[in-house]
Amino acid sequence: MALLFVAVLGVAVAGCGKSASAATPAVALKEDTVFEFVGRVDQNDLSVKSYGYLTHVSGLNDADLFSVAFPAWNEGTAKFTFVTNSTLNARFLIPGVFTVAGSGDTTYYFTSTPTGTFTDPATFATGTEIATTSGRYTDANTVIAPGQGVINGSGQVTQNSATSVTVGSSPFTLGAAGLLVRISYSGLATRTDPTANTSFTYLSGRATTIR
Repeated sequence: MALLFVAVLGVAVAGCGKSASAATPAVALKEDTVFEFVGRVDQNDLSVKSYGYLTHVSGLNDADLFSVAFPAWNEGTAKFTFVTNSTLNARFLIPGVFTVAGSGDTTYYFTSTPTGTFTDPATFATGTEIATTSGRYTDANTVIAPGQGVINGSGQVTQNSATSVTVGSSPFTLGAAGLLVRISYSGLATRTDPTANTSFTYLSGRATTIR
């Protein structure tokens, strides 16, 4: 079972045989939140489609993301949405846990008249295309009951394009071309066929810059 666009961060370790004073100092990666999201993932064997909406965007008031006032914030009132199409290319099984990896492309949209519904993925691909990304993901599914598992995943994507739109009365651009972003997410996966690799997953997560 797979999810959104995702990937892996590398870690450098000081070499053996050096004293603590001579070791190369560790350099921490700085990560700033770009956005937070919720969504659904539909898996059909090796084909995976993810779709959902943004719940928080850096630089905007949360109220700017929805067409109505809180607490009526949901997929049907969200102005910023996304759709990801990806393909699984690896699967590894161990008792109680299995992991998958894949790659995919994501398109982000903005509309002032949202009509999203999780019963129709196409409703999340309306309005103006404001950004595109591509990258690799990996996630782990911990089985908690027959046909159900807890998903935890992360990944790394590169933003390919960014288009400015007017939010409220001001121009706004989500990210920038060339931006490197880490995606992290978790959710609950449910298998829909006991003999086939088909499932749906509801999840939430966040995107952060990497530098």
